[in-house]
Amino acid sequence: MFLHGGGGAARMWEPQIVAFSGGYHCIAPDLPAHGDNKIEHTFTISSAANYVIEVIEKLAANSKVHLVGLSMGAQIALNLFDRRPDLFASCLASSPSLIPQPGAKWLTGSLMYHSYKWCLQPLNNFLWWSELNRRYSAGVPSQYADAFFQNLQKVDAKSFIETLAANQTFRLAKDWQTSVPTLVVAGQGEHKTMLESINQLQGKHNVTVGLIEHDSSIKLAQQHNWSISVPNAFNQLLRAWFTEQQLPDNVTVL
Repeated sequence: MFLHGGGGAARMWEPQIVAFSGGYHCIAPDLPAHGDNKIEHTFTISSAANYVIEVIEKLAANSKVHLVGLSMGAQIALNLFDRRPDLFASCLASSPSLIPQPGAKWLTGSLMYHSYKWCLQPLNNFLWWSELNRRYSAGVPSQYADAFFQNLQKVDAKSFIETLAANQTFRLAKDWQTSVPTLVVAGQGEHKTMLESINQLQGKHNVTVGLIEHDSSIKLAQQHNWSISVPNAFNQLLRAWFTEQQLPDNVTVL
C-alpha cells in the first residue's frame, strides 16, 4: 500500500504501481480530505490512519501488507503501528516530519485561513502558479503537470488548514515502538528538521534509519518527492527492503 500526502495518489504513485503490480497487489488510496476523498469531520493523522485500516481490511484479502509512506503518508504509516501492527509485513517511511518546521508556532488557524482563502486559493486556478509549485516546491516531473494542476484546484481552505496543522503537530510518543520491520529514510540534502526527525528513530527496535545520497543535480524538492522524481532509485530500495536483500549503495544506514 502506498500513502502520500496529496490528491491523485494513483497517479503520483504510478512509477511504483507499474514496477510492482506484476508481483504485488498495489493499493494507492486518496487520503481523507485529499483529491476527491472529501470528509465532513476534521482531518487528523489519527483519523487518516483509521481510514487506511478500513481500506486494508476491505481490499487486502487477509494478506499482510508492505506499507510505503512518503511525507504525510509516512507520518500516517508510523501512526498505524500503535493500532494494527498485525496487518503489516514491512514498512518504508520516507521523510516523516516528527518535529515542527521553523515558524510553525505562528501558523494560527485564523492566519492560515485568511492567507489561503485570499492569497493562495485564487492562485490555484492559474497554470503558471501550478507550474511554479510543481517545479520548485513539489519537485514533480513535467509529465504529471496536468494531474498536479487538477489536484491544486481540488484543495479547499478547510482541507489545507487541517492537513497543514496535522502535519506540523504530529509527534510520536517517547515510548513508541513497532514490531513491524521499518526502514525510515530521508535525502541527505533535505531540510534540517527532516534529518533531525529521522534521527529520533535511531536505536528503536525493528527500525532501520538510512540517509539517501542523491546525485548533485537532484534538488531539495525532488529529494523529498523522490518516488516520482527519481523513481528507479526509489523502486530499487523498495524491492531490496521488501525482499530482505542488501540495501543499495546510495543508502547509508545511520
